Amino acid sequence: MKNIEDTEVVESDETFTTKVIVSIIVGILVIGGGIYFGIKNNRENRIKEELNSKEVLNDFTLNGNNCYDRSKYFVITRADLTENAGDDILVKYKKDKHQKIDCKYLLEKNDFELLNTPIGDGPAVSYAQHFSFIKDNLIIVDEGTGTNRDFVIYDLDKQEQVFTDNYSAGLFDLKDNILTYWRKTNDVPNKENCSRVDEYMKMGGAKIEGKITLDIFNPSEKKFEAFRCSYEE
Repeated sequence: MKNIEDTEVVESDETFTTKVIVSIIVGILVIGGGIYFGIKNNRENRIKEELNSKEVLNDFTLNGNNCYDRSKYFVITRADLTENAGDDILVKYKKDKHQKIDCKYLLEKNDFELLNTPIGDGPAVSYAQHFSFIKDNLIIVDEGTGTNRDFVIYDLDKQEQVFTDNYSAGLFDLKDNILTYWRKTNDVPNKENCSRVDEYMKMGGAKIEGKITLDIFNPSEKKFEAFRCSYEE
């Protein structure tokens, strides 16, 4: 005769084993789910941080003005009202990154304005200026219409000029805090440093230019990276 007590003991062992296996599977699923959602949340937070740290929020044209929305500043440019080449530039200071400002050229208290053709006593001087870059508290303005141009760096906290230099139209690029451009040097072109010097002189002139990398937060450490000979107007 089959022992009933032995049978009950066997069934209890099987039930216990099944429960252990189920518990292990559930535990693995819980841990896996936690890892998945943890990775998902970290990815979403990283994306949010990247969006919040994005410097260029929006660039657009409205009301005849060009507007450049940055995290700390809102720049508005308009064509020179005296019809000279260049733009008037108005910088508004934002209270926070998400502050909305109308694209209207309206000078208000605490704004920083750079008039292309200053109004005042004496002959009018047109700078033919254009907005180029903003990095942290510095704004870079391009000046001129020819191949030999100037640029000016202004400190928006102090509202004053901190650096200026000339450059040759073409390469003028800001990456992080390094500005790269070509500038005329004091070297005299000759057949050794300029193979086309005779050709350029017949056309009007020649010049030796240096490729410069400039840390805009420390412009005294201006570095020459390369040299070239070019035609000069």
